[in-house]
Amino acid sequence: MRMTPSAPLRARRVTTAMVHDYRREVGQILTAYRTAAGLTQQELATLTSYSRSTVAGTETGKQSAALGFWQAADRVLHAGGVLHKAAIHLIDIARALAAQTARDQAAASLLTHCTHPGHCECAIVVAHWTARELRALREALRLNYLQYAELIGVPVPAAVAWEQPAAPRPPLAVQITLDRTLSHAAAEARARFRLLLRADPSTA
Repeated sequence: MRMTPSAPLRARRVTTAMVHDYRREVGQILTAYRTAAGLTQQELATLTSYSRSTVAGTETGKQSAALGFWQAADRVLHAGGVLHKAAIHLIDIARALAAQTARDQAAASLLTHCTHPGHCECAIVVAHWTARELRALREALRLNYLQYAELIGVPVPAAVAWEQPAAPRPPLAVQITLDRTLSHAAAEARARFRLLLRADPSTA
């Protein structure tokens, strides 16, 4: 039985399955420390001032215990900070998943609903042209920066700068041009634009 958790997750996207798997792994490590200490679940519950159901649910990964429980368990089981650190990482990836889900929902709200993204004839509405949408449009059109800048009528440095993180939004006149460019793009390019936005959860 492992007595330390696996390395922190470094995947670009966190999934619900990843969170559940890590929760189960940390629960198994808790079980290993408790067993090594010769304690029953009830005894650990008493020593940490939590219920036996909390201990049982946490060990199976079916329950997400409060950080206070992990701190107490780490102290009682002399885990040397292993359980406490694992719990903090578990909280971090759960928060990352929640934030990622919120970003995905925000991205979806930018676009009109489409039931056939592979060959799309639907109109696409972009609420705000940020670095994320600008990059997706250029890549959807399969253009380099020079070609893209010429198409929307702006200097190349401006086209490059607007795609950088935290860049200011383009002027209103340029955003209108971008709206027109997207609406006049081929169906394949518009479908690709949708897919690129969905594949990129980053925010501008």
